[in-house]
Amino acid sequence: MISVAASTRAFLGILGTAFLIGGCTHSAQESFSFESAVSPKGTLTVTSLNGTVVLVRDPSATKVHGTITVRTSGYDSSGAARDAARATAVVETGDAQSLALDVGLPPGARRSYFSVDFDLRVPDGVLVNVATNDGGILIDGLPVGSLDTIDGQVELRNTYGDCVLRTNNAPIVITTHDGPVDARTTNAPIDMVDVASDLIRATTSNQYVALQALPDFAGEIYLATTNAGIDLQIPYEFGAELFATTTAPGNIYVEDLAFLVDYDVPGQLEGVLYDGAGIVDVRTTAADIVLHPAR
Repeated sequence: MISVAASTRAFLGILGTAFLIGGCTHSAQESFSFESAVSPKGTLTVTSLNGTVVLVRDPSATKVHGTITVRTSGYDSSGAARDAARATAVVETGDAQSLALDVGLPPGARRSYFSVDFDLRVPDGVLVNVATNDGGILIDGLPVGSLDTIDGQVELRNTYGDCVLRTNNAPIVITTHDGPVDARTTNAPIDMVDVASDLIRATTSNQYVALQALPDFAGEIYLATTNAGIDLQIPYEFGAELFATTTAPGNIYVEDLAFLVDYDVPGQLEGVLYDGAGIVDVRTTAADIVLHPAR
């Protein structure tokens, strides 16, 4: 366990071992225990490098704690790779209201030689933001702000808050979230269950979008993809103006819902769901759109 002052570099206690990967290129992997110096009360922002970030609610914790794993590669010897991993730092800045954790590399280090994973437990109620790349993000039981990565899955479990989720070429998965959602990826599915909100936006391409929504009265839902289907489950009593479009060979189906058709031609359907208070706008190409009751 370590303790650091705000704005200082926190060099981490060693738990891991080094290993060699083929030829004359040497790599190492080291795992370190971490505990923040500050007890966060407001927001926590984690900025990683080529790695995954896992943040899990710990109702008994007062500080952020857990494990950091550093992988290094491209060194001339196993000792040099190991030393570089050991010299990697967690830089802790800010205060209880706005705490930030960043990766501090050794002087002169090449960013492409490093991958850093955060597996942390976070005090209850702390709003989390994450930025990484080439790595997944998992948040469990915490309020969520902004999550941003590339080529990594973004997953929420039992979360809440006004969240913005961004990735590419990887899925977005939500299982129980309370609050507005703005989710965007490419070439990967978006799968959301038990999302309670007044505003849900989800956009991808070439993969399906599936949403089981519990929208507020007069809530708004916007779903879009290409070349793949959209499956939307909403409560029978949810009212909205419906705008739905697709292209052949896709069709649009409204099943077992109170629906009054205003406009219906191949590939386009408009009308009123229940009392028409909100908005449902769903768009795809070359695939089906299906709306049916949430069960």
